[in-house]
Amino acid sequence: MSSDRMVSLKIDGDLAMGGRVPLDVFAAKIKALQDLVLATAQLTKPVLPKGKKTAKTAQQKVHAKDACRLFFKDTRKNCLTLDAELPQTTALFVDEADWGVQTLDVAGEILWAIQAKDEKRLSNLAPDPARRLGLLRKAGNLLPTGKDHTISLKTPHQAVDLTFQVNAFITGLEAQLVADRKKDQRTVTGRVTRINTEADPATVGIKVGEHSLVCELLPAVAAQVDGDLTTGTVVEVTGKALLSKRGKIRKILEADHLRQLGQEPIHWTLVRHEDREFKLNEPLTITVKWDGEGWVYEAEEIGIVGFGCVRREAAVAFGQDFAACWDNYALAADETLTQDAIDLKVALIALVKSCGVEE
Repeated sequence: MSSDRMVSLKIDGDLAMGGRVPLDVFAAKIKALQDLVLATAQLTKPVLPKGKKTAKTAQQKVHAKDACRLFFKDTRKNCLTLDAELPQTTALFVDEADWGVQTLDVAGEILWAIQAKDEKRLSNLAPDPARRLGLLRKAGNLLPTGKDHTISLKTPHQAVDLTFQVNAFITGLEAQLVADRKKDQRTVTGRVTRINTEADPATVGIKVGEHSLVCELLPAVAAQVDGDLTTGTVVEVTGKALLSKRGKIRKILEADHLRQLGQEPIHWTLVRHEDREFKLNEPLTITVKWDGEGWVYEAEEIGIVGFGCVRREAAVAFGQDFAACWDNYALAADETLTQDAIDLKVALIALVKSCGVEE
């Protein structure tokens, strides 16, 4: 096996005295190494020759595992060293560079940049903030967990000694990336009009009112969507919003959350508005539907409706309308009401068991 397919992981220090390393530590670091290599493979995945169809996300994961799976080769004592190697070949096409070898090289560069606390180098290696955050978390699992040991990694073209002190750098950078993501994040709800999991990144098109939006999905979300989402489904998508000059959402990038929203009726035995709660004698059936502009919660038997851009807002609006109807009709004198209003009053009084302040 050529040296460009080899990687060595060394645990040194008091913890590894005489080569006796606790099994849980040893196993965790082996897994962390493999996880980091597989995550790095998403940065180095090959560009297929012209005319070749891009593999779907699920297929790409299988190819990555085949290309970048490490196999045990040998161990050495004193400071415990594990030697592992890639499969013999991973090229899908004759003129394609070896995916596994490229991945090992980039993984070594990522660890070197982390140990050197070089944010610029990390950004160059992983320009996408979401992917960079994922790599930082994988690399963090590989770092020493205490000052009683160090971990060294040797890839074909890079050698790096990882120390416990660099954990603070990773923690700080993770917090910064998470804060940046939350600052720009938006949640939109719409009906799916098209799905393309073969693109890179995978995309989902949704209709929000009269506007169409393209949502670019992170790999984990794309894997969830592939084969499990159909057009016409109402979904809630959260990601980084690309805004127009007027502040309107033009596109959703790096979507890390996609949830299919059901429209089955719900049944409430309690209706809340602010600190008030109405306990009901029997369940109240509320239809839930997306009308293209927002969510509608409607109790047809009493004619109460709540509308909101997201389901939570529609539920709150319904509670507000219910409380207003109770105050304006159920508590009003009959002589002040029309016949339709009296019918609503009778229905509300029959429905509500008690009304009080939430404890």
